Amino acid sequence: MQDEASRMSQQLASDQAKLKGLRNALDYAKSDAFTERWARAWARWGKDGEVVVVPPASGETAHLWWDEFLK
Repeated sequence: MQDEASRMSQQLASDQAKLKGLRNALDYAKSDAFTERWARAWARWGKDGEVVVVPPASGETAHLWWDEFLK
């Protein structure tokens, strides 16, 4: 019975740690920081006055594009 109680205590601690991580992730997903990161990285949006640069998708074209951009 002691072993079972010990195992259950360890499982409870593990589950509580996982729950804390999930709550932190949910809090971040609700934050303005996440919204801005998503908008810039995935939607490719910019703020007023910014110029959003999206490189081409193909490998060779992207390489030539970066060469010109970095000159």
